[in-house]
Amino acid sequence: MTTAATIGYGSLFKRGDGADPEVFTAIAEVTSADPPSSEADDVEVTNLDSPNRTKEYIQGMIEAGEASLEMNFLPGDATQDATTGLIADHAAGTVKNWQMEFSDAASTTVTFPGYVKRFDPGPVTPSGALTASCVIKVTGPEVWA
Repeated sequence: MTTAATIGYGSLFKRGDGADPEVFTAIAEVTSADPPSSEADDVEVTNLDSPNRTKEYIQGMIEAGEASLEMNFLPGDATQDATTGLIADHAAGTVKNWQMEFSDAASTTVTFPGYVKRFDPGPVTPSGALTASCVIKVTGPEVWA
């Protein structure tokens, strides 16, 4: 059987504008992106009748986690700059909607609310590209479509 796997090339990490309907704009020159990784708490519900003296658990609250991206740093680009971009979002602390669009045939997306927790311009060297990393703290549930 032939695989249905695909490469990440063509995937996009986008920021919403908050309008209705919301428009998402791709962050410029993203080189890698990690969508949110959520994890549920384990709630112990062991009782005197638990089978075979084995602890029992149910799923608790979900920690939505974080998303992160690496990019070529373009300090004057509207999606990254201190006026309208990621740097401005970090300074403002405003919760926005974010979206990762995957490069699969269906253009699957995951959309989530969050704020820019960290924006980190990388080292500046004579012969290296300017780079930056960004972490988005997810503040609510993910929606996959």
